[in-house]
Amino acid sequence: MGYTHYFEPPTFTDETWVEFCRQVRGICIVAESLDIMLAWCVDEDGDTDPDFGGYIDVNGVEEESCENLFIRRTDNRWSFCKTRRRPYDAAVVAILTAGKKMGLIDWSSDGLRGEHEDGIALYILASQKEFPQN
Repeated sequence: MGYTHYFEPPTFTDETWVEFCRQVRGICIVAESLDIMLAWCVDEDGDTDPDFGGYIDVNGVEEESCENLFIRRTDNRWSFCKTRRRPYDAAVVAILTAGKKMGLIDWSSDGLRGEHEDGIALYILASQKEFPQN
């Protein structure tokens, strides 16, 4: 069985998308500084191609990977990300928490609240640092 997070992000405004991408980038940088290995991309350019531009894509690396957390700038629908409690789960929880704190993303999980503690701690740690928009 998997351990899965479910979410339904809205379509972002230009301002909220830029801020959300900044926060996601910061979370990924801090996660990697804590030896949580990630395969990640924050492509803010939603103008190049409406089907492929403007997205966030995060996963673990090699045997520590499972499903990608994929969030688009537009065309967001109910989605999910199965992490199987692998180390990158902390980054996924931190990113979803950032979206929730911004009032953008409602999410739920198969996990118990205590299982989200590492991700919430990562979100708090990353939110205390300053990261540029690009």
